[in-house]
Amino acid sequence: MLAFSLIFDSHFHLNEENSCFVPSGYNGIISCSSREEWNAAEKFSLPKTFGIHPWEPDIKKLDFLELLLKEDKITGTGECGFDFYTDELKKTEAAQKECWNAQLSLALEYKKPLVIHSRKSYSRILEDSALLSKLPAVCFHGYSGSREQAQEILRKIPEAFFSFGTVLLRNPRKAFEAFRSIPYTHILLETDASGTSFLADVYEKAWDCISDKNDFDSIESFAGQILQNSAIFAGKNHL
Repeated sequence: MLAFSLIFDSHFHLNEENSCFVPSGYNGIISCSSREEWNAAEKFSLPKTFGIHPWEPDIKKLDFLELLLKEDKITGTGECGFDFYTDELKKTEAAQKECWNAQLSLALEYKKPLVIHSRKSYSRILEDSALLSKLPAVCFHGYSGSREQAQEILRKIPEAFFSFGTVLLRNPRKAFEAFRSIPYTHILLETDASGTSFLADVYEKAWDCISDKNDFDSIESFAGQILQNSAIFAGKNHL
C-alpha cells in the first residue's frame, strides 16, 4: 500500500464524513463550491479551488469567487462546466452557460488553471477551446470520456490534464483505453468525494492500467510523475 506522503489527490470535497478529519500526511486539493465548503476547508493548510458547480449554477456566488482570486487564496477556478446528464440538468443550460462564461473570464483574467466538470457536454466545452488553450492549464476532473474525446481535447487544448478516479476502480474498458491513450505527463488522480481511504486503491489501479511500464521503475516513481503533474494545479509550495 502506497503511503499518503507519496500520493496526491487532485480533487476532493469535504463533507460530513471527512470535514473534521483529514489523515496526517494526506495531500491534495480541496474543491469548494459553496461558502459552507470553503469555511470547512479553511482549517486545512492544503491548496483549494472554488467554483460555481453546474449542479447549482448560482451566479450570485461569482462575487465570492472573485474575492478569493483577488486575495490569491485559491490555486485554481472550478470546478465549473456543463452537465447535461439528466433532463432536469438540461433545463438549467442557460444558467450553466452564464456561470461558465463568467468563470472562464475570471480564470483568464487572473491566469489561473481551470477545473472542469463535464458530463454529456464535451462538445460544448470544446466550443471554447480557443480560450481554454490560453490558460496555464485545464483539468477535466473525474474524466470518463472516450479515448477519441481525450485525443480531440489534447489537439485543441494542449495544456489539458485528465483526472481519473473511481471510474478506474469499476474496471470499465472505455476508461482503461482512454487512460492508456493519454501521455503520463497529462494524468492526475483523484477521489472526488469522501474517498481519502481509497486514494491508494486509485493509484494501484492506475498502475495496473499502464501497459508499458518501461518509463517507470516502480509504482512509487509513477506516483512521482503524478505529483509533478499536480504541481501545476496545487502550486509547488504545497508539494
